[in-house]
Order: sequence, then structure tokens, then C-alpha cells
Amino acid sequence: MYRYIFLLLIPLFVACGQSGDKKKLEELKQQNQMLKARTETQDSVINMMASSFNNIEENLATIRAKENVITRSTSGNKELAEDARNRINRSISIINSLMEQNRNTIESLEQQLKKSKYQNSKVRRMLNLIRDQLHEKEAEIVELKKKLGKLNIKVDDLNARVDYLKEQNTYKDKIINEQIDKLNKVYYAYGTKKNLRKTM
Repeated sequence: MYRYIFLLLIPLFVACGQSGDKKKLEELKQQNQMLKARTETQDSVINMMASSFNNIEENLATIRAKENVITRSTSGNKELAEDARNRINRSISIINSLMEQNRNTIESLEQQLKKSKYQNSKVRRMLNLIRDQLHEKEAEIVELKKKLGKLNIKVDDLNARVDYLKEQNTYKDKIINEQIDKLNKVYYAYGTKKNLRKTM
């Protein structure tokens, strides 16, 4: 009889053991789904940051190209043509807008990295590297603006000299015209020879 009771209890023990395994299996499945969701979130954050880094790099390349345009336009001590000035002004405005866009992107990335539970030292280092590149580029732009300021001062000096020379030429032309008028002035005297000699 004990044997039959023992045989009846075996399926009960097996069923209890399986229900515990099912609970563990369900817990593991839920944990697996949570880890998948977290991984997907981390991947999307990394992809978004990589995309932002690429945009910043493209902006920096465009800024380098615009700086080269400005440098080529301002090389030499020649006076800038109006077309060159317009190109330089357009390039400067593009550079300023791209730099502002880069600053905003970096700020946004920093905020997202702070909010994210995912902290990666490589991403942090890359963000710091990009920020340092941006600061270097800002310093280069400041130097370029100083150079353009000096060039504008030279152009303004040249324009002032041209204006002064134009005034001088106008004054000299006026004097020359007055002297020509005096030289071309004719006096007529009439009368007899005796009367004309008495008056002299």
C-alpha cells in the first residue's frame, strides 16, 4: 500500500517541480524581453549619436572649405572686388550658422547622454573630442575674422586715400580751369594810338 501511495505521489512531485520550472522560464523570458528592449534602446541612442557626429563632421568639412574660399579671396595685398566681398560675407554667414548648428547638436547630445541610462566611455570621449574640435575651429574663425578686420581696415584706408585724392584732383581741376579762363581772357582796347599810349 505504501508503494501505491508512493507511486501516486511521484506525479505530484514531478508536477510541482515542473510548475517551478515554468515560473523560472517565464521570468527568464520576461528578463530576456527587457534586455532586448534595453539593447534596442541603446542601439538607437548610439545610432542617433553616430548620425549626429557625422553631421558635425560634415559641417566642419564645409566650414574648412568656406575658410579656404575666404583665405584665397583675401590672399595678397590687393583691393577686394565687390564680388569677392560678397563671397566672403556669404561664407562667413554660412560658417556662423554651421557653428551654431554644431553647438546646438553637441548640447543636445550631452543632454541625451545625461538622461540616458546607457553610459559609454567611448561615446563620452567621442563627444569630448568633437567638442574640442569645435573649440579649435572657433579659435581659427576668430583669427580669420581678425585677419578680415585688418583687411577691411586696409581697404577703408585705401578708400579714404582715394576719396582724398579725388578731392585733391577736383580742387586742382578747379584751379586749372580758373587759370585757363584767366589766360584765355581777352582785353580789347580801342582808340587812337596816342590815346592808348597815354593810358599805359
